[in-house]
Amino acid sequence: MQFFVTNNIERVSGMNFENHPNLRIISNNSPLAEVLLEKYPDRIILNTDDEFLSTLDLMKKFSDKIDSGSKIAVFKNTIHIQRFCEQNGWINVHADAEIGKMLEDKVSQHSWLVDNDFGSVIPKTYTGFVESFEFEDLGERLGLPFILQYNSGHTGSGTKLISNSDDWSMELRKFPKRDVKISRFIEGDTYTINACAMGDKIQCGKTSLQITGIPDLTDNPFSTVGNVWGEDSYWVHDKIKNMAQEIGKAMISIGWKGLFGIDVIKESKTGKLFLIEINARQTASASFENRLANLQKASGPLDWLMRSLFDSDCDFPVGETYYNASQLSVRKKSGKFHEKYGDFDKVGEWDDELGAFEETPTFSLPPQSNKVFVIPKATASEIIRIQSRKPLIWH
Repeated sequence: MQFFVTNNIERVSGMNFENHPNLRIISNNSPLAEVLLEKYPDRIILNTDDEFLSTLDLMKKFSDKIDSGSKIAVFKNTIHIQRFCEQNGWINVHADAEIGKMLEDKVSQHSWLVDNDFGSVIPKTYTGFVESFEFEDLGERLGLPFILQYNSGHTGSGTKLISNSDDWSMELRKFPKRDVKISRFIEGDTYTINACAMGDKIQCGKTSLQITGIPDLTDNPFSTVGNVWGEDSYWVHDKIKNMAQEIGKAMISIGWKGLFGIDVIKESKTGKLFLIEINARQTASASFENRLANLQKASGPLDWLMRSLFDSDCDFPVGETYYNASQLSVRKKSGKFHEKYGDFDKVGEWDDELGAFEETPTFSLPPQSNKVFVIPKATASEIIRIQSRKPLIWH
């Protein structure tokens, strides 16, 4: 038996379950989980308690549902998850958790990129303890402002913009002995691409424009809150795809398999592309992109993941796909998006012109549709997620 354990079921909701008949899902309850359970009662196991459980705690709670020898996939593998699988006689199908941690942590990732000859595509960067640097020296080397990133963090939680000595002093006082990556600040548009290491090959999705720090969606200026697929990202796609393939091949050489993503920024002044980071895991856009690809009768990131981890067949071919679409995550209880969409408590399609709502578990909007698809509490950090066949916002 095959299991995918995730604390947020949205991370697999873009998958066509009929294409993966041996897969079972274990997750927490949510509005989306409830409608998927109704559609696939024999495929989904839910934690219906009020307490939101981590992936590891879900595995512990439902360990009696998983037979010895079962294959286990998770959103993000960890040493603790890997150890628990071993203790229960389950097969953890991911790359070793130590590899993932090395590629995810900011400082070790930077060292690995430099060691593998990717130094020319990353911004000028220094690593070390906060207390090992002098603000004036960094200002001379990198210019002002510059970016400080703590070794661990995601969705912008550990990223700081250092504009003056007061900003620096605050971080120095709080965390003098924390490992950091300090980089030149680059102004420009940010893009992301989903990719998958499948055996000795790298399969890539379509490049999307990354939406970050929109005040109507989040209070964190570095938090990723959405993606836009469309003409704005097509012209950089081939270059970013080539970068992802080269990085992916190097990842395969150390044992990586499955999904990853890269974030790339195009410098406004020069037009040069710089790698911001590797996300050695499934990205927030992978599930939606999978659904968009499936609607075009093509395979997408989650299909590639199943093939990579479980050696499962996929009915849809790997082919070129093009789509105009977007998704946004509302993370704050104010602003125009919360005012417009924050009261939805069911999953489905909303027609703003008609003021009509239709409950449905799966995004199926045709190209150029004026409707949006809403997912309340898509993840623990979101109030609602909005998906559309058109750009919902521009940067």
